[in-house]
Amino acid sequence: MRRLHTGMAAVAAGQGAAGFASYPAKPSLSYRIDQRAQAETRTGARVMEGRAEGDFTRPAEDRCGPGGGCKKEGGAARYAAGGGARPEAGGGLFQAIADRAKDAIIVVDERGAVVYINPSGEELLGYGMGEVEGRPLHELLIPERYREHALKAFADLARGIGDGVVGSVREFTALRRDGVEFPLEVSMSSCTLEGRTYYFTICRDLSERKRLEDELHGYRAHLEGLVKNRTQRLREMAEHYRSLVETSPDCIVLTDLGGDILLVNRSGLRVFGYDRAEEMLGRNVLDFFAPEQKARARASMRTRVEGEWVRNEEYVLTRKDGTRFHAEVSAALLRDAEGKPTGFVSVTRDVSDRKRAEERLRKINRCFLELGPDPLENMQRLTLTAREVLEADMARYTRIGGEHALAFSTLRPQAGFTPLDEPERYLCYRLITERSSGILSTAELETDAFVGDPEVMEHGFRSCLLHPVSAHGEAVACLAVMCSRERGFSPLEKETMAALARALGIEEERFAYEESLRDFVDIASHELRHPVALLAGYAETLAEGLEEMDVATRAEMVGAIAQASRRLTALAGGLLDVSLAERGRFSINKTRGDLASLVERTAEEMRGRLPGATITTSVPPGLEPVLFDEDRVRDLLVILLENACKYSPPGSEIEVKVEAVEAGVMVSVMDLGSGIAEEHRDKVFERFFQVEEAQHHSKPGLGLGLYLGKRIVVDHGGRIWHEPREGGGSVFRFTLPA
Repeated sequence: MRRLHTGMAAVAAGQGAAGFASYPAKPSLSYRIDQRAQAETRTGARVMEGRAEGDFTRPAEDRCGPGGGCKKEGGAARYAAGGGARPEAGGGLFQAIADRAKDAIIVVDERGAVVYINPSGEELLGYGMGEVEGRPLHELLIPERYREHALKAFADLARGIGDGVVGSVREFTALRRDGVEFPLEVSMSSCTLEGRTYYFTICRDLSERKRLEDELHGYRAHLEGLVKNRTQRLREMAEHYRSLVETSPDCIVLTDLGGDILLVNRSGLRVFGYDRAEEMLGRNVLDFFAPEQKARARASMRTRVEGEWVRNEEYVLTRKDGTRFHAEVSAALLRDAEGKPTGFVSVTRDVSDRKRAEERLRKINRCFLELGPDPLENMQRLTLTAREVLEADMARYTRIGGEHALAFSTLRPQAGFTPLDEPERYLCYRLITERSSGILSTAELETDAFVGDPEVMEHGFRSCLLHPVSAHGEAVACLAVMCSRERGFSPLEKETMAALARALGIEEERFAYEESLRDFVDIASHELRHPVALLAGYAETLAEGLEEMDVATRAEMVGAIAQASRRLTALAGGLLDVSLAERGRFSINKTRGDLASLVERTAEEMRGRLPGATITTSVPPGLEPVLFDEDRVRDLLVILLENACKYSPPGSEIEVKVEAVEAGVMVSVMDLGSGIAEEHRDKVFERFFQVEEAQHHSKPGLGLGLYLGKRIVVDHGGRIWHEPREGGGSVFRFTLPA
């Protein structure tokens, strides 16, 4: 028997399934095969049923009923009823093989009708042999949507034009009895028996294999996805690291073990002054070290190869143009996959700015440590330090001293502070008088103002940096540095300038404090000298001529002594109050009382103490009681009235006005004196301050009255200030909360 393998699914167009026509049934092919096998068999061996269990030993009687009728409808049973051939001969052998086969075996005639199906085929399709015999196979096996194509394909095969079908293996979609479609693999063989052609199809259910293939495909797709993602991540990481290297602000260099450069990033080119990487690639990294540093660098490379440890080291390196700079180098050893050393990677950072900053800080600290007790000498020392640390050609310190503008220049340090002629032409003076508070460089100045500075014109300076110096909250001086070349100033240099300006401000406050102390000593000496001399003179006069004096003369002398004593007591009391205020022990004991009544009583008292003074009061009726310390507010009123009498022409009117305001009560003391210049209106409340200079002191007092008056008002929660009076004179106002 000639066997050819074919795939019935490939017979159909598009789907590849073999279609079969329906024809009237013929005598069973299994019967005729058995008959032919018996004629060829020399002995009548019993045919055993076999089936899937492989049992060929049971007699036929156990399997068939009377008259040879088969108890089962299966094709194997019908085949066994044909005769007694031996298993190894003819039809018995075919039956044994077919019954035991795991694959479905279906035999059809040239018209496509089923003539045989083995047990595996019955199980595969869900039909028994009796249900399919004589029926077209395509109606059983092929889904309806493919049947027309399958029928045509089988007809072409029967006419001999279906080339390539018989003898090949095909796959197609098959249909079970329950309507479930499944993938099927078919191989087809043909044979001719008694002049007729039969097709033997061996069918295998591919459902499990397809499932496994789908799973495998899914696993493969998953693995491919993982590999793809991993590859993409590695690519992204490589790009990320490359970007980090290229965009790093530090110089990164990769070398081999000998030190030859293999890679340098953009920052490395910038640090060493090169335009293209090719200028550095291939050169030895030691070529970029200062000659005196090469031996140490070579030893460090050898240490890393042996010990493989990383440390930061500072070296002096050279640029392309030969300039040298300080750098911090951190190098590490590189190894390959087998752990063998392959080269070095180093990170180099230019620390020249840091080194300069450290040197500047060292010089500034040394300057601060060398400052002495004289503020003016300290100002000169700080100015010299400014020129040195900022690497300028000249530094100048200009300050306002009394009515003059004084300047110290590093070009003439031995001259000290000298007055400026036409100070308004100097940048520093203009900065002080305009009350500027921020640092200024050449780019922020008007061109005319810069080039018009006398020293700029004389020495040809082209850039500068200026910083005002403040003391007690206002600009009193200015520090300037100037350079012969055009240059910008870094933020660090501006911070250095600001630090020096703050130190100069401290020295200005020290100088002002010492000046106030000197003025206080001068004024106190003058104030104390008069009552002490008066007491001493009258005491000597009384001691020498008391018996010769009449009553009136003695009374006059005693009165003068008492007045001098009261003046000394007032001076001592003022100093004591200042001392208590400075120590935070200046007490205020507030009670609710009648402020209007206190003003009236104090004005009347002062009329008696100040003969010739004209004091008027203006008090509104029905003024609400106020919470205040009566003794302290009385002292405040005395201070203001004495002050008004002191600076007013004799016989001029002094007015005291009380009025209710939103914040509480306001008291105003108004005189017709000479007034106070605008620049002194806030200073008059400072300790020891007097409008007149100490050496021209003509008015009695230590300059403590308004200072104490301000403390009284502030401790009450109020405010005190000075205003010019319309028509001339001064107005001192203070408020007390309701």
